[in-house]
Amino acid sequence: MILADIDSLIDDNADLIHAVVIFAIALAAAKLVDFFMARSARRITGRLARDELSQATVTRLRLVRRLVFALIVLIGLGAALWQIDALRPLANTLLASSAVLGIVVGLAARSPLANALAGVMLATVQPFRIGDVIEWNGNRGRVEDITFTYTFVRLPSGHRLVVPNETIAASPLENFTIAGNAVEADASVWVTPPHANTALALLRERLGEMQVNLGECLHDRIELKIGFETAAEHEAKRRIEVREQAVAILGAADMLEAPAG
Repeated sequence: MILADIDSLIDDNADLIHAVVIFAIALAAAKLVDFFMARSARRITGRLARDELSQATVTRLRLVRRLVFALIVLIGLGAALWQIDALRPLANTLLASSAVLGIVVGLAARSPLANALAGVMLATVQPFRIGDVIEWNGNRGRVEDITFTYTFVRLPSGHRLVVPNETIAASPLENFTIAGNAVEADASVWVTPPHANTALALLRERLGEMQVNLGECLHDRIELKIGFETAAEHEAKRRIEVREQAVAILGAADMLEAPAG
């Protein structure tokens, strides 16, 4: 008699029982995923450094864990409510909210994913390689690293230009070393207009195979551009050396000061 009553109770409340079981499974799964995410984060951090995670990193990890936990619980709750006919409209609303949340997360991740795909493309097609000298968006420098998300370019000033892979892959650039390691570079010095012709002839005589030409001409000074060829990795250093050499030559000839009178 008791067993019959229990069977009857289970049959009468089968939908509710299924709903409770589904929600319990979803809650357990959320707890399990959260546990493994936390443990994996601690293990990876322990391998990379002995120090504890920074507060900023802890905050980001906690946010990600909570979002994943909430998403699993929300989907589980929607699936549980779906088992009860009277609550199916509410289940539809919850599941639709989960879909919207998934779309939002996907859109938020679009940029990092696009950068990662662009990084793979750059590594495969290789419009430039690590060590190449490129000019992009008016910035010329040597490529130091290409990661999945960013390309790092060392500028002649010593500063580093960090460009998202998606951006640099979608825009034109000039590669000076795609056919070899040598690059054509130049250094500039300025002289006053009365000294321009004499300084031009002197530098052409003293600098041998380097190309010395007039550059920008202003009312109070004229640029002398010295062109030379060098290895890509030595471009910045060589540019400084050539400029110093030219300044020494013109200084010894008293051509760096404005004429008297």
